[in-house]
Amino acid sequence: MKCEVAKHNIDQYFKDGFGGLDPETRQHLVSCSDCNMYFSTHNKAKEFITCISDFEPVLSDPSGLTDDIMMALADSVTAPETDKKIKPAAIFQSAIFRWSLSAAAIILFALFGFEQYLVLDKINKLEQQNQTITAESGIHANIRMYYSPETKFLSKYNHVIRNKNAFLNKVNTLSKY
Repeated sequence: MKCEVAKHNIDQYFKDGFGGLDPETRQHLVSCSDCNMYFSTHNKAKEFITCISDFEPVLSDPSGLTDDIMMALADSVTAPETDKKIKPAAIFQSAIFRWSLSAAAIILFALFGFEQYLVLDKINKLEQQNQTITAESGIHANIRMYYSPETKFLSKYNHVIRNKNAFLNKVNTLSKY
C-alpha cells in the first residue's frame, strides 16, 4: 500500500468518527514509521480536542442568559467590601529596592537628557554651517554677477544715461570751437 492511500484512510478514520481502520492500513502502519507518526499525531490532536471539549461550559437556559448576567452584576454591586488590606509584594517594601529604582530612574533621565543635548547641539551646528554656506554662496554669486560682461556693459550704459546732459554740454562746447 502506498503512503498517500494510507494517509487518506487515516484522515477518513478520524473524520468519520472512529469507524475503524481496514486491516491493510493497519499492516501498513506497522511497517511504515512515517505513516505511524502521522497516525499518532492525529490521534494526539483528537485526544486534545476531546479534552478541551470536556471543559466547555454548558448553558442550561440560553434564553435567560441576559437576565442571569444582569442579576450577577447587581449582586456584585451590592456585595459588601472586605476590610482586608492588600499588601504589596515584599520586594517592593524593601528600601534598597526603592532606592535602586530611584537611582536607575535618575541615571536614565540623565542619559536621555544628555543624548537630547547632543542631538540638539548637532542640529544647531548644522544650521550654523548651512547659514555660512548660504551666505558664502550669496557672496560668490554677487561677485560673479558684478564681473560678468553684461553687468559691465549695463554699468557703462547707466553711467552714460546719468551723465547725458554733462556729456552733451561738453560736445556742444567742443563743437563751438
